[in-house]
Amino acid sequence: MEMEQRQIVRKRLFRLMYPALKWIIGLIGLMYLFHLVVCYVDSPMEILSYLGGLSVLTFLFLLIATFTLHFRMYHRIPLYFAMTVEVVNWVDFYAELPWDSDGYFLFMFCLTGVYVIMALWSFIRSSWRGHQEDKPLPLSAAEAEHQTRRDRFYYKLELSLLKVIPMVIAGMYVFDTVLYCLDISMAVPSFLFGTSLLPLLFIYLSSYVFQFCTHHRIFIYYVFVINLLNYLSLYPTFQFSDTKMVAIQLIIAGVSLFLILYFYVKNHQKAASAAA
Repeated sequence: MEMEQRQIVRKRLFRLMYPALKWIIGLIGLMYLFHLVVCYVDSPMEILSYLGGLSVLTFLFLLIATFTLHFRMYHRIPLYFAMTVEVVNWVDFYAELPWDSDGYFLFMFCLTGVYVIMALWSFIRSSWRGHQEDKPLPLSAAEAEHQTRRDRFYYKLELSLLKVIPMVIAGMYVFDTVLYCLDISMAVPSFLFGTSLLPLLFIYLSSYVFQFCTHHRIFIYYVFVINLLNYLSLYPTFQFSDTKMVAIQLIIAGVSLFLILYFYVKNHQKAASAAA
């Protein structure tokens, strides 16, 4: 019975998550490219970072998911491109690299060209191999065992990350709110553990595919609401004073914590009743 449930989960994993992840990675790469273009013409759009921004943690999770789902190299190129741009921007912000704005954009567009060439080369190579191998040769017993172990490793790693990522991101948001109360501003936590809408959407889909409990998704809802609140605060209509903003975020954190505890206890009571 347990093996059948695992097979069902893996079928859902492929049918739902494969196309979703492919589109999400493609959109993230396009948003980073579009953001470079609009910054070049001096018209930055903050919404792009809220929609498709990457952190180190979300990048690792999406990357591991591509290995779990057997993505081709050209599918991963937009992810590598987006994270490279993020790292360069972060280093430039803190280290103040010795270039002017023209030098920065020249480097970025050369970097974009390199990744585009890599993606095209990977696509052509994969298509040529697929054309040459209409009927792939059967794997030997040793190769099949190695591939099974590899798939199992990535599957377990992705599942483990999925369990902790929403809690880590939510904890980072609470920590950031506390630092804001102390008048301390740090970009490092956001760079390491932050998220945006598209990676959060994939985390949310994954939580359903792996049949996680409701209290686990409350962390995801909390992160989404805080992201939405931070984005809306950019507009004059929704701007609050610093004190009100901190109070609202702390209230949301308190309500989320209450719901997490409520659903956690409820799920354990159900499990205890079923076992009895």
